[in-house]
Amino acid sequence: MQLSKAHRQTDMSHQSPPTATEEIRELLGHLTRTNPYFALWDLYKRGVSENSVAGEWREFLLEHLGPESEQEIEFACAMVDLDKLLAVYRDQRLALPMLLFERICFLHYIRGAERMAQTRAVLGTLTAELAACTSA
Repeated sequence: MQLSKAHRQTDMSHQSPPTATEEIRELLGHLTRTNPYFALWDLYKRGVSENSVAGEWREFLLEHLGPESEQEIEFACAMVDLDKLLAVYRDQRLALPMLLFERICFLHYIRGAERMAQTRAVLGTLTAELAACTSA
């Protein structure tokens, strides 16, 4: 039996908003399912030791994306930094800065140089907010 849209909205309005940890878990799951570059990182990190990531990760990307895919490789490498920052936010139970959830979800849809500019901005915002939280 399906619930009507009105009933679902009413039912959802009684639920408490997700915690910061739940929101980040949801985001990580979404990225793994929808962002092919993040999914490559997830596949890679599950198959190798966390200690041997640097050089081998780039070779893994060259094998999967091809040597002519420098922009894609750069973006995939940034997904490692994104994953690490999100893990810190999750582990410290910190909420993501406003609107960053949505920006992160759609990064992989951006094409050309703008994708890395937006990605650097997101990573910079996460890092700055984290620094502000730890210095407070």
